[in-house]
Amino acid sequence: MTGKFDRLTAGDIATDTLYAALAHVLSLAADSISAGEIEADRLAAVLARVTALTAQMADIDVARVKDLTTDTAIFQQGVGGALSVNRLAATSSMLLSSVLGELVVKGQDGKYYEIAVQADGTLATRDVTVTEGEISAAETASGRKIVETDLLVRDLNAENVAARQAEIAEIVTSALSAGQITAVEAMLATARVPQLYATAIQSLGSSIDISANDSITLAVNQAVERAGGEGAQAVSSLMRLEADGLHVGARVDGALSTAEVLVDYEGMSVAQGQTVFSRFASNFVQFGRYRIYLTTERGLAFNVV
Repeated sequence: MTGKFDRLTAGDIATDTLYAALAHVLSLAADSISAGEIEADRLAAVLARVTALTAQMADIDVARVKDLTTDTAIFQQGVGGALSVNRLAATSSMLLSSVLGELVVKGQDGKYYEIAVQADGTLATRDVTVTEGEISAAETASGRKIVETDLLVRDLNAENVAARQAEIAEIVTSALSAGQITAVEAMLATARVPQLYATAIQSLGSSIDISANDSITLAVNQAVERAGGEGAQAVSSLMRLEADGLHVGARVDGALSTAEVLVDYEGMSVAQGQTVFSRFASNFVQFGRYRIYLTTERGLAFNVV
């Protein structure tokens, strides 16, 4: 039996096949629906195969997606077996595991190395050869990711950070251990530095305090031509502050010169080794063994010491 109706209103319709240009259905229960377009306020389905879906909002308990292309993805909490992201920006990130075996890292010598974890838990590297095309693609032919040694991080919060070289605009830390630090500006409340290279040291206040247990040495190094044009020799002008006073001397080709000037709280002496050639004090002047005193009557007295 076949029926054709311009308009049909019914409380219940039972039919094997229904064709309709437009149908308003308040409630529909069907084992299978095949439609070019469905518009509904609410749709519940055990299994739905959708070629294209346009929705203002979708609440999905579990979704299995083979490929996802989105302008913006916001995950409140995500758990995944594998994630591949071309560019990732995260407010907070916790990595429970990182696959190092799939990385090829560029070393300081310019070579590229694979990273492997040994049976005892230590890391080992093996140099590999990569082509310019693989470097440009950031991936080797075998699928390993190529990582350069440069890392750009806006905010970093970590228990331990190890780097051969790091350029950091600002560091705020309670403790810092490094082999070499080069900084445009550094404000340190307390610093233990075995060796410091600096173009200038300026005090934050009106004075600066430098203290040591034995001595403080200031040196200026230069190359001086030898007499007779026999090449240059390394000469260092030295100022060494010790317990007995300020020693002004020189170091020539690594050897400390025996001639020096000693300035103490009583005066100044010019010496060669243990021999004092002259000394200038507040009340006398000495040349060799001859000393000239200033008497209480404002006269001069001579003595041999």
